[in-house]
Formats: sequence, C-alpha cells, structure tokens
Amino acid sequence: MTVEEWLRAEIPGYPFRQEVLKKAALSPIKAKPTRLRALSLNHIIEDYDGDEDFDKSLTYATSTLYYSAAGVFSGSSRTEQVGDVRASESGFSITQSDREYYRGMGDKLRKEIGYEPEEQVQEQGGMFDATSLRTPNRPKRWI
Repeated sequence: MTVEEWLRAEIPGYPFRQEVLKKAALSPIKAKPTRLRALSLNHIIEDYDGDEDFDKSLTYATSTLYYSAAGVFSGSSRTEQVGDVRASESGFSITQSDREYYRGMGDKLRKEIGYEPEEQVQEQGGMFDATSLRTPNRPKRWI
C-alpha cells in the first residue's frame, strides 16, 4: 500500500485533491519541536516495516490530513459541459460534529507520537465581541 492509498483510506470517500495529500505527506518536515522525515505519496508502506521514524512521519501526515478535513467547507455541486458532453460532480456535506471529530482525531494522533496538537485559528487571535456597540437608537441627552 502506498502512502497516498493509506491517506485516502483513512477518511474513505472524502474528496481530497492531490495537493492536499502532498501537503499532508510533506508536513512532517515542519513538525515542532523536532522535524520528522518527509514522505512521498509513492512510498510503499510495507518497505518501511519496523522503521519508527517512518511510522511517526506517517502518523503526523495522517493527523495533518484530519486537520485538513476539519477545515473544509461543505461543497456544492458543479456541472461542466464541453460540446454535447455534460458532466456533474455532486457536493458533500460536513457537519460541526464531523469537524469536531476530525479535529479530535488529529489531536489524538499528534499526542500519540509526542507532538502538540495544531492550534485552532480562533485560539491564536480570538474574536471581537461587538455586542456592546449595538445600541438601540435613543435620543441623545446633553448635559
């Protein structure tokens, strides 16, 4: 089984584009605090049986794939026509519980190999609550 087949089988039926899989395979070189080995989508997993570094890289790449799945928006369908031939590609739905599950799986895999989970965007910057700026139109009172 190749690394690409492994990653696609991890979340079956999910429409991952090739560049998303490549990013996941290369993500171990950006691992912190210690870099891991980059993977090729064509690596045959059975050739690396017993290689702990390869296993860590594969686990890290798989976690990156889960994070990618958690960040995808639900897609709509699209239709393309060339001449008399029309092809349609249907969209897919992803719920908030799906996102939480994929995020949790990514966190779990990173922790298993001793790495910190990926930070969520809202944890980095926070959100601004503008509720206090919304006030009903009231007559202004002058003192």
